[in-house]
Amino acid sequence: VIDRKFMNNLEDYGTFYIFHNTNSKFGSILRNSCYTGYSVNKNLPSFVHGNLSTASKNLNNNKINFDIIGKSFFKKNTYFVQNYLDAQKTEILLLNPTSNNLDINVNDKKYSLKNGGSKLINIEKKFIKIVSNCYLIRPIVFSYENEFLDVYHG
Repeated sequence: VIDRKFMNNLEDYGTFYIFHNTNSKFGSILRNSCYTGYSVNKNLPSFVHGNLSTASKNLNNNKINFDIIGKSFFKKNTYFVQNYLDAQKTEILLLNPTSNNLDINVNDKKYSLKNGGSKLINIEKKFIKIVSNCYLIRPIVFSYENEFLDVYHG
């Protein structure tokens, strides 16, 4: 359980990675997309599985690689979340899956994320338009309706 106790009383948002270890040589890939539960006021949680493979760890030398998805130096990619947002409140969590800083434009507002960093953004429109030179930005969407929270991939 990742909670305030586990985090030395820190209450914030962010991302985490789970890497497996082995003592033997490994010639394949091991991937874990755990489910994470989110709730409001201790109500029943809404679960969502791990988002994208954004980092990997070489089991033979323990080196961590953040450039699985990558980015273009010139081309900007436009991504629309395929959902009409009609909840009382909507937030998205963005993650920078690259090893460099990343500039992202969400509904015409600019954000900069450090490598492996994340940003929680309040959405004030009925749609989400993301423009970035990252090949795939897949936000986690949090839709609040009274005491209910729905969490899903954008």
